[in-house]
Amino acid sequence: RLFFFFFFFFAKSRRTLNSALPSLIIFWFPQLGRMKGEGKGAPLSSKKNDGDSRPGGIGLMVVIWAVLFVVSAAAFAFTTTNFTQSFPLVRVNLTLDRHSALAQAQQLAKQHGWRPQTNYSTAATFKANDEIQVFLELEESPQAWAQLLGNFTFASRHMLDSQPIPIDYYPYQWTVRHFAEGETCETFVSFRPSGEPYGFFQVLPEDEPGATITEEEALLLATTQAQSPPWNIDLSLYERVEASKHTHLGGRTDHKFRYDMKNITVGRSREGKLSLTLAVGGNALIAISHTVEVPESFEREYREMRSSNEIIAQIASFSCFAFIVLFGYGGGLFVLLRQKYVLAKAPLIAGFSVGFLVFLDSLNNLPLAWMDYDTSEPAAAFILGQLLQAVILFVALSVWFSLTYMAAESLTRKAFPGHPQLWNIFTSAGAASSNGVLGRVLLGYLCVPVFFAYEVAMYYYAQRVFKWWVPSSVHDHPDILSTPMPWVTSIGMSLQAGSWEEGCFRAVPLALSALIGSRFNCRKLAIGFTLLLQALIFAAAHANYPSVPAYARLAELIIPSLFFAGLYLKFGLIPPVVLHFVYDVVWFALPLFTSTPSTKAPPAVPDAWLPSIFTSMSPASFLLFNQCMVIVFATVPLWVPVCIRLFSPRKQKSVLALNSEWKPPVQDVKTVKAAQYSTAHLPKSIPTWRLVFLALLGLAAVGAIAGTAIYTQPAISNDSNLVAMTRDRALLLASQELQARWIDSDHNITSAEILNEWEQLASVEFEADEESAVFIWKTTGKAEYTRLMQKRYLTPPHWTVRYARWNEQVPLAERAEEVRISFTGDGSLLRYTHILPAARQGPKLTQADVLPIALSAATEQLLSGLNSTDGSGDHQLKFVSAKEDKKPDRTDWIVSYADKTEPIENGEARIVIEISGDKVTDYLKMIHVSETWLRNENNRKAIFTQISTACAAALFALIAFTYAHSIVEWTSSASAFHTRAFRVCYLVLVVTECTLFANRFPLLAHGFTTSQPQSHQLLQATLSALLSALFGSLTALFAGTALHHYSTGPRVSWQQRTYWLPAYSAGFILSGLVIAVRYVSEEYVGGTIPPPLALTAAATFVPIVDTVLSGIVGFITLTVRLLFVAVAVDRFTDLASRRTVVCALCVLLLSVVATGSSNIESFSGWLGRGVASALVWVAVYNGVVWYDLSALPVIVSVVVWVQSNAGLEAALHPAHPHARASSLVLAACLATAGILGRLLLSKQLTTNSRLSTKNEKQKAK
Repeated sequence: RLFFFFFFFFAKSRRTLNSALPSLIIFWFPQLGRMKGEGKGAPLSSKKNDGDSRPGGIGLMVVIWAVLFVVSAAAFAFTTTNFTQSFPLVRVNLTLDRHSALAQAQQLAKQHGWRPQTNYSTAATFKANDEIQVFLELEESPQAWAQLLGNFTFASRHMLDSQPIPIDYYPYQWTVRHFAEGETCETFVSFRPSGEPYGFFQVLPEDEPGATITEEEALLLATTQAQSPPWNIDLSLYERVEASKHTHLGGRTDHKFRYDMKNITVGRSREGKLSLTLAVGGNALIAISHTVEVPESFEREYREMRSSNEIIAQIASFSCFAFIVLFGYGGGLFVLLRQKYVLAKAPLIAGFSVGFLVFLDSLNNLPLAWMDYDTSEPAAAFILGQLLQAVILFVALSVWFSLTYMAAESLTRKAFPGHPQLWNIFTSAGAASSNGVLGRVLLGYLCVPVFFAYEVAMYYYAQRVFKWWVPSSVHDHPDILSTPMPWVTSIGMSLQAGSWEEGCFRAVPLALSALIGSRFNCRKLAIGFTLLLQALIFAAAHANYPSVPAYARLAELIIPSLFFAGLYLKFGLIPPVVLHFVYDVVWFALPLFTSTPSTKAPPAVPDAWLPSIFTSMSPASFLLFNQCMVIVFATVPLWVPVCIRLFSPRKQKSVLALNSEWKPPVQDVKTVKAAQYSTAHLPKSIPTWRLVFLALLGLAAVGAIAGTAIYTQPAISNDSNLVAMTRDRALLLASQELQARWIDSDHNITSAEILNEWEQLASVEFEADEESAVFIWKTTGKAEYTRLMQKRYLTPPHWTVRYARWNEQVPLAERAEEVRISFTGDGSLLRYTHILPAARQGPKLTQADVLPIALSAATEQLLSGLNSTDGSGDHQLKFVSAKEDKKPDRTDWIVSYADKTEPIENGEARIVIEISGDKVTDYLKMIHVSETWLRNENNRKAIFTQISTACAAALFALIAFTYAHSIVEWTSSASAFHTRAFRVCYLVLVVTECTLFANRFPLLAHGFTTSQPQSHQLLQATLSALLSALFGSLTALFAGTALHHYSTGPRVSWQQRTYWLPAYSAGFILSGLVIAVRYVSEEYVGGTIPPPLALTAAATFVPIVDTVLSGIVGFITLTVRLLFVAVAVDRFTDLASRRTVVCALCVLLLSVVATGSSNIESFSGWLGRGVASALVWVAVYNGVVWYDLSALPVIVSVVVWVQSNAGLEAALHPAHPHARASSLVLAACLATAGILGRLLLSKQLTTNSRLSTKNEKQKAK
């Protein structure tokens, strides 16, 4: 009915048919494009009005529109008839809504006494487990998943009886959380889509006392309650396969039992199981959960399969950056800005409007965020963090959308004069209601059913004919039902995706190619090539969705990409944006139109996210309200111009302005000169007493720094670091250790065979900021920290050699086997880990059999500490837990013991033993930190985390603003930017970053997983590193701007004998003051662990190269940023002659923000470091930099070497064999860089002075 209504409505409008139909005819029938009144190649609707050229008979137009309506209606009918065959989400019997789920969870909590009972908050979510869906669809079939969704039955490929049987597993579930701020106790309750209770899980404090019952008593309690209402689980269908217990610090013993459904296996390997888990805490049932156990072999196969998807998407992302962002956004806007062809106001308004919709969507999803809320944090800090993230996302996306719309519209206006002026449509009622706009909007809506028909057919034939696998979960978004206003999410996300993707992937590359093609007389060839290129990039960018084969999504989206591009080329941006927007709205809002909630209102439940008018509605009424809102906002592009036309005065003309009618403003050619300063107040020379004072203070700073560095030992003593260990030595020791162990075992392998079959990968590891290390440092101090590290309860710095296989001849499941061998600095064995494949056969030991093995291994580890008093074995070990992990053909155990000889307040020294079959395959000494201390620490740091996030965002925004300012100045005039400085600095930074990446390949390869090909992981890492280098090196923009505005002449003529003295003195004074501030902060304010030693360079190909290049990057980055700040201060204060107080406050604020962007431990420490740093830098500026900016590189070179952990500290306390040599080479390189920087800036100073003199003479003449 809707289709016929629109058809007859527009059939009455002769002008609409006359305007829109020629465009349609040209698109599908190019030979009819040259009509009456148009020459060959004339653009669409090229006349001044909205295109009422009457190119043909009205009868032909009516026929074409009728055909369009019929085709769209047929596609709609085909889609609705066959939709469930391709997308099974609509089969879910969804009758439970969010409000009803909250009400039922509240009733169950009261009935069973689940905590918290009072003053608690609620959150809810509705979704399925994507991993289980992938497993069932790939290992069984998509039909098995659809059958499970429809009637909750399952038929495995291995079942002799092909008839599906009912199972107690529901993929889609409602999950409700009850929690309270500051309370450890919380409850999760899950429901079936139809509303029946499905499971629950209670979280209890680990230090809460409770009963200790036997395993038999716990099992009886669990099974009795599980078979009772409301759960009614038939345990006769299950068999018990696992049991584990854990004794907590409070003395309570918890038990966990896992059941597998009998006679049902899932997957080709028959390793998948339908499982039920029951847990008992003390003497109460605390958990019932249903799941599908996914085997390890499938997880590895799936990760290998996904690597192909990810590599295609990453190549597309890099191509998008290189060809679209870099050349389109960067080059295109750069040229158009110089030609005054960019309209900034309209795209900014549009970008921030769409960004505001995304912000509303973030607020709408705030209730979902409470599902991940840590109750140890203050609720106010959590809300503040969520709002802060929403604001950051709003600003970032608004800027991105604005740039996209700016580039797309400007390039389109330049390249396609026959397209309508986009921004004129939003500012002129006549243009908005014109026939051209109305026809383009209608065309977009009519194409939506066609696209859905294509998707349904594509998925149907891909799955059944081509045997491809493309899960339907890539389209449905069921979690919008968990939001207070689902329509907000569906509209907001669809509009941002539909608008910026069409602008980025269609308008920018196609318009840019048209301009370039016109420049070189190959317009059609350029557009044709870009047409294919953008389709490939757009389709490949969506290939990260799971699919088999990896190019399935690529093949699926090629045709839509070409169709979108064709619409843009012929009609402009309006039809593809409308089509994309409405298409996405349907997908996002699909769960709203497939659920059938109850018509009765549930019991009243307080809901902080909805007004009472909505909570008093019945679920059906509330759903109808959201459906209406989706329809209303999804049809805004259609009914707005219709309403304007219906209610506008008759005399108002509908005129659609074309791009050809727009003319750029007349350009005023201006020469931007370097900054001019007043120098009358400057001294003619530096007083002698100032030079002497600087020299004496610099010598004192050198002595203080040297004394502090020599007599202040690092947190880790020399006998624990890697002084005596090189990479080759670590590889040799690991090879000997592995050969000794495997010769004694069943492997019987030689060193040569190890090297041929297994790859050796070495890395230096030291996690100084892990929670156990922070806990010991803060609660016991440095001495106890060092002692426990010597006893290896805290992991010391160590070499880890990894043995792994990527050989494709080895089965993927067998490639899961790995060996990791760790050595301390003196070469002693720290840890030996042997990871076995899950399918490897082995004994199936019971708990009684495995405990003696674990106890023996734990006793051996207990005596392995450096400070063990004796070897008698009389040390007491307290049993903590034993966790059973049943594999297909063996049983693994993880057993934990507590060391009673190491009493730790709020913690426990533990030894963990892992046993695979009957072999000890891993052991670990660790410090278990109590839950109470961790929660208190999280509570204390919650607000600091939000402050750090805000400071980092503000600093990033400031840097981005300065980048934009530099680019705008560059585009304003060629003389307004030092192009050569930018190019040289940018090239040096990019080359240096790429060299660092290549030198650090051993560290990178050490982290590769064996479930994905090495080549894929290497390519992904290379592309990521290249993108990071290209973006990160934009710091060079500071150099281009700062050098242009560099001073027009030397402020003071210093004598040659004192030329370098003030700069080096200032560098050492600054370094000394920073060290003092850091020392006071660490010792008396924050209590934080000192920065870790410079260890990672030891594992690179050439450690000296890594140290030197890292220092050079830091030097260049800090120098150009400080140079930019110093020049800005000079310009703002006119060389400290005015506005000095305001400038000092700005520098103070900048210092506080920069300090807060890193880790904050306390308000006093944060503000103290920020204020002290600001005072130090202001003093250096006033004392040295104010007289001579060219001294800045020398100052920075000293600061970087003294402050870097690879500089002075590495020279005095070397952390690895190459540390001291690397430090000295770094010092020489930084000194050279500082001198060269000083000389280059002096040369630039003279050049600017000469140019200034020349300009003054020309001005006077």
